[in-house]
Amino acid sequence: MLKLAFYGLSGVGKSTASTLIGRMCRQRGVTFEVVKIAEPLYRMQRDIYVRLGRQVTPHQQDQLLLRALADQIRRIEPSFLTDDFLWRVDQSTATAIINDDLKDVSFDYPRLAQAGFRFVRITCEEETRARRLSGRADLTRAPETSQTWGFDHIRPDWELDNTEDGENALVRKLSPLLARWVK
Repeated sequence: MLKLAFYGLSGVGKSTASTLIGRMCRQRGVTFEVVKIAEPLYRMQRDIYVRLGRQVTPHQQDQLLLRALADQIRRIEPSFLTDDFLWRVDQSTATAIINDDLKDVSFDYPRLAQAGFRFVRITCEEETRARRLSGRADLTRAPETSQTWGFDHIRPDWELDNTEDGENALVRKLSPLLARWVK
């Protein structure tokens, strides 16, 4: 099984990159699945909003709530999110697994590295990131920097600057990565 994890700040294009890599895998006859570490958090967010009589779409994020939930889950059971993620990875029948929401360098990164994941750091200029974030329907945004998350502690296998807009530009940058990852 091929395993790839994208990491970077919100708005740099991790989810877009995972969608495009998935499409490129399909074109090569490689089955893939996107598996998110935060999937339990998204379910909890939805449940909380439903309980409060409010709607939230699957792609909307209440970043403040998600971060608080993650903090409290890690306080109670530090390995839960990673254990749950790796269990879902093990259940997958896909040839290639893509994770596009790695944030935690203390618990998640070492476990993903141990499980054989390769890491891609995605960045873009701050102005581009701010513009992309303003176009999203997030319910709240939490302030973040690479230092906030400790991304400098992750050893990337590849780095990708996604400042240039457009799907074609990103595909051009992902193609060499895919050729080295999927042999």
